[in-house]
Amino acid sequence: MNVFYNYIAYINDKPIYVGKGKDKRYTHCYKKFPNCIVRIYNENSSEKEAFSWEINKIEEIGLENLSNKVPGGFGVDTISNNPNKHDICKRISETVKMLHKKGVYPPKYWVNGVKGMSSKESIRKRIEAQRGIKKYIKNKEEWRKKISESLKGEKHPMFGKKSWNSGKKMHIKNLELANKRKSEAAKNRKKFKCPHCFSCKAYDAGNLTKHIKAYHTDKP
Repeated sequence: MNVFYNYIAYINDKPIYVGKGKDKRYTHCYKKFPNCIVRIYNENSSEKEAFSWEINKIEEIGLENLSNKVPGGFGVDTISNNPNKHDICKRISETVKMLHKKGVYPPKYWVNGVKGMSSKESIRKRIEAQRGIKKYIKNKEEWRKKISESLKGEKHPMFGKKSWNSGKKMHIKNLELANKRKSEAAKNRKKFKCPHCFSCKAYDAGNLTKHIKAYHTDKP
């Protein structure tokens, strides 16, 4: 399906990120680079065409001049449970071979990369990155029931154990101090103005992304 496009994030008219996506994929740039302007290119393309455009554009600008981590062609998506796993792996294999022929990667890049991905630190970071992400579940009630059954009685990891804060109560003084610190941290966050509506109101990075998604998703 030709639903893909490419996008480039600019700061002061200088490209800082080249990407490929569909729907509202480009909006992640506003959180990563709050003062950026995102421009859409190569609309209504197939995924293969969008990948090819991304690779060529990153090569043209130079990976060292961008915040991209890889020279395009594939991202860091998990493909283990993807129904199109075979096609995706084949596409990645073809892309890697092509990039190696162009001399984009140093000789031992992938050897070190694979070792790095399997290290305990890398696994920990990937788990941390997945926390808090909402996932689509077809039958939530059945899923919840299975989780509940798997944690009943002796199956629960805390069965027969006491929690570290058992019997302890948080003092009101500490609670007030914690709330005060949170309030001060929120006030001291760096604020940015919307690059689309130029309103007087300023937002922190997270709220700026929400504002743009809510009011400017039809604007590149």
